[in-house]
Amino acid sequence: MPNPAIVAAANASGALLGDWLLDPSRGGSLAGHAHAEVSAVAGAGKTHHLTAAASRAVGAGARVLLCAFTNEQVISLAERLAGGGTQVVHYAAQREVLLPAPAGVTSTNNPADCRGARAVACTAYKAGSGHHRHASDLGRFDVGLVDEAYQVRTDRTALWMLGLAGRWAFVGDSGQIEVFTTLPSSPFLGPSDPVTSIVDSAREQGADIGRLEFDWTWRLPAHGAPLLAPFYDMRVASAALPADREMVLGPAQAARGIARAANRAVQAAAGLGWAFLELPGEALDPADGAVAEAVAAVVAGALGRGISVRCERHGWRPVRPADIGVAVSTNAQRTLVEAALRTARVRGARVATYNGHQGLEYALCVLWHPASGLGEADAFYLDMGRLCVGVSRHRHAAVVVGRHGLRRIFADPPLSPEAPWPGRADRLLGGWRAHAALLDHIDSTGGTIVA
Repeated sequence: MPNPAIVAAANASGALLGDWLLDPSRGGSLAGHAHAEVSAVAGAGKTHHLTAAASRAVGAGARVLLCAFTNEQVISLAERLAGGGTQVVHYAAQREVLLPAPAGVTSTNNPADCRGARAVACTAYKAGSGHHRHASDLGRFDVGLVDEAYQVRTDRTALWMLGLAGRWAFVGDSGQIEVFTTLPSSPFLGPSDPVTSIVDSAREQGADIGRLEFDWTWRLPAHGAPLLAPFYDMRVASAALPADREMVLGPAQAARGIARAANRAVQAAAGLGWAFLELPGEALDPADGAVAEAVAAVVAGALGRGISVRCERHGWRPVRPADIGVAVSTNAQRTLVEAALRTARVRGARVATYNGHQGLEYALCVLWHPASGLGEADAFYLDMGRLCVGVSRHRHAAVVVGRHGLRRIFADPPLSPEAPWPGRADRLLGGWRAHAALLDHIDSTGGTIVA
């Protein structure tokens, strides 16, 4: 059973957003503020609380606009609302209209269909474009909510969106991969604009924003939650008690070489929650075929062991290929891993770049370490958000794969190529620290397997 203290805290804090939507003078730390920012750690159930708050607002007679970064996220919001009994208009581009639409959802690209609707769901950019071109059809909303708000990049269309409602709630995971502004010139600092997301833009323009933090995770197991601390600058608790999760392996088959080492890594991850399969030597390029083969060997080894997992949500169930997520940094790495999986005759595991795994969860994750193959510290590969996505997707265990040479990167802290903007953290140094903390943790628990 989940930790009752975490359950009680999550229920109490999660309800505050709905309280604020109904009455701006309520909502705990949100009370008295014109707008709200809900910063949630990975797996905190933010979308659940957002849709619950939206349902309460609609039920109280408010007209609500729900926006997100991608149409897939918008569809998920619409389906959640409709599943709770709220009628929703899904306002989409022509190619994204749902045919047929789920029960309770009207999917359309006609802005006139939004007239009078109590709940409308669309991407932030569709909302902004609609407000600019079809303001009379969309009308005015009492409140607007943005899911995955830190992923909504600042551009002219997104800023138009803000004109659709007088009050906004921005909900998202602040530890994920940052976005980049597409404004041709900053209204504040010229072409070198440090503002990246719509949340930052609203704050920089002086909006009165109250802040609420969700510092728990339902997804990660008890041994996984502590490693989220470097990304959020706070202690993160898991709702899962240590006894709530279990991973059991079937008998190992005889293997040699990298397959044998991969089996040992899977065994270590099952018992410790983490493992690092360390290949010898340096890599001349981040697109390293040997690492790709090792990643594929871990996936094949896991499936070959007939893994079963137990958790407080699903009980016992077998681990199938779709329950394994493989994260890489670049499309070149993804191509190599996909080819290696075909050679290993493994199908069904999801291989994607780290940002492609945002919002998803798996029983087991296999991570191509972003620093494997680097000659020196690099802001792209050491980005804090990239690693945060990687270490926060699993419900049971994760295996990291990389070359021994990556340890050279973490021998000394790097010097950033340019100073961070005033009031902002040095993300290169922060990313370096987070990567170093992950390796140190795996090493200290005995999870490092040398191939």
